[in-house]
Amino acid sequence: MEKPESFPGPESAFQRNQFWKVFQQCLSGLKPRQAAVFLAKEIHDMSNEAICNQFSITPTNAWVLMHRARLSLIQCLKTSWVDNGKRKC
Repeated sequence: MEKPESFPGPESAFQRNQFWKVFQQCLSGLKPRQAAVFLAKEIHDMSNEAICNQFSITPTNAWVLMHRARLSLIQCLKTSWVDNGKRKC
């Protein structure tokens, strides 16, 4: 018999909701095409080929858009989530 997963407490649910609010703010700070490609890849789990076809871009351009989106999101989350004390390690 497997041990059931622990049920998340209210504080972790609150932090998760707060994180997604900050993430949405950070995502809205991206250039529209960067955000669209990022969402297609990371949220909708589209293949690189499908992304290139949908957005009429080359694989290199898709890679650059993803790279820049990730860098921007990391920086935004670092300053808006981690450094503001909303999350303590």
